[in-house]
Amino acid sequence: MDPDFEYQLQCEAEAKRQEVATGSTASSLAAASGTYVDPQDGTVYEWDGTRRAWFPKVDDNFLAVYQASYGLNPLVPSTDQPVPSKSEGSFVTQDAQPPRDKVREHFDEFDDDEQKQHPASSSRDKKKQKTATPEDTKDPTAKGQEKKKAAEPPAWFDVDDEHNRNVYVSNLPVSTTEEEFVELMQKCGIIAPDPRRNNKPKIKMYKDKDGNFKGDALCTYMKIESIPLALQILDGYEFNRHKIKVEIAKFNVKGQFDAEKAKAGRLKKNEKKRLEKAETKMLDWRPDKLPGGRPKNEKTVVISNMFDPKEFESEPELILEFKQDLQPECEKFGEVKKITLYDRHSEGVVTIAFSDFDAADSCVRRMHGRFFAGKQLSATLWDGKTKYRVEETEEEKEKRLEQWDKFIASKTNT
Repeated sequence: MDPDFEYQLQCEAEAKRQEVATGSTASSLAAASGTYVDPQDGTVYEWDGTRRAWFPKVDDNFLAVYQASYGLNPLVPSTDQPVPSKSEGSFVTQDAQPPRDKVREHFDEFDDDEQKQHPASSSRDKKKQKTATPEDTKDPTAKGQEKKKAAEPPAWFDVDDEHNRNVYVSNLPVSTTEEEFVELMQKCGIIAPDPRRNNKPKIKMYKDKDGNFKGDALCTYMKIESIPLALQILDGYEFNRHKIKVEIAKFNVKGQFDAEKAKAGRLKKNEKKRLEKAETKMLDWRPDKLPGGRPKNEKTVVISNMFDPKEFESEPELILEFKQDLQPECEKFGEVKKITLYDRHSEGVVTIAFSDFDAADSCVRRMHGRFFAGKQLSATLWDGKTKYRVEETEEEKEKRLEQWDKFIASKTNT
């Protein structure tokens, strides 16, 4: 073996032994006195059990070296005005921190920079530090007993007044129906809709085992402002010779907590949307439609027998021509919003959507019985239910695509 290479290996082995010895010495010193002296520069380090790290020990020697190196007193910031101390002639600031805190602050900034550069390693170090804290060295069973609270029996609890929109009504006549109770409670505000009861008023009338009404009920208002009105107006109100009692609802915990029931009791996404839509409609300032008003579907005109679907099999471009010819004719009656041609419908149906009822009525009067391309048309108002779209089968789809390819090829060749 090469003597130089052998000497290099010996040096590396000796360096490793020294490193192990230094680490063991530091560990023993940390266990014994909590201090460690760097053999290279003689700096005295102090062990911090909370941070699991060595920090320079702040003493007179450290302050002298610091001031000789940087020319500043670490206890006196350069921006503050010095104030003479009463006990000594030296100058210190009123907000001066102890030497240990000042040096630790310096190393805290260093740790922050290290965490920014090596976030993964710093997070691992924090986990290690957390596992080694004195609190974690306690008996885990004792720690669990400290955090564990004694089981409290089911009791009444109050919902936050800002969110409690429920009132409890008692001493109602046993003959009271849901309609009568809703009419009574609506005197003080809008009752919240219940999405699980098809947006019916959210009330609950308590019944006994036989299904008979017991005389007490629960009502949920949509707005919190209805609660003080109900307490002021309905509490003590005489209803069918009964003086009723109205109070803010309180709820009782029954049995043990069941996660499955709690999960099932939550509103689903579509139920929340229906609830929001119902509440928006109930709070809308616009008046309801007058009875006997015309539905929106009567703005759409259905014209039948306008074409033969077989014509489009050989000449698909006729679909666009039909729409272009029909557009100006229909615009004579009013504003046209949309024209839909159902090219696979056996009766040759076209629908025209107008912006108002008068235009649709005029279109029906003028187009019904009229001849178009040798065919007598039939025009009526749409009933809002009939669907005219015809779904094609797989065979029809393949046939249509094949004919379309032939049509494109013929146009390309010409």
